[in-house]
Amino acid sequence: EPFNRLGQRRSGIEGTGIGLAITRALVTLMQGRLEVRSTLGEGSTFFVFLPASDHKEAPGRPKLP
Repeated sequence: EPFNRLGQRRSGIEGTGIGLAITRALVTLMQGRLEVRSTLGEGSTFFVFLPASDHKEAPGRPKLP
């Protein structure tokens, strides 16, 4: 499954967790990586790493006169 929530308890937190699955798919398409650091009972921190470019202008975009 692309997403899943830990446990079945109701903690007042809503949502299905699909946002993380979407984020992972987008980051993968952009040739980046997604990392998570999690501590049970405290929460999680998510990191998105994307490749950077030193191009002055986006590729394929026409230059204005």
